[in-house]
Amino acid sequence: MDLVTGGRWAVPAKVEIRPVVDQSWDYALSMQFASLEDHNEYQAHPSHKAFIEGYREWWAKVLVTDLA
Repeated sequence: MDLVTGGRWAVPAKVEIRPVVDQSWDYALSMQFASLEDHNEYQAHPSHKAFIEGYREWWAKVLVTDLA
């Protein structure tokens, strides 16, 4: 999708368990956008909506963290 300029798919790193490390998740998807406008357009994009509808049953929980 042209709105996404970068990103990656990942799993938790095999690091020593420490109180500050959140290991409560299985998979992460990080996406980058050139602008806030591209991010906002992505949120309403039909491909994004189709992804959500196609996979929502697979997720017990979704956590979104927006970084600048």
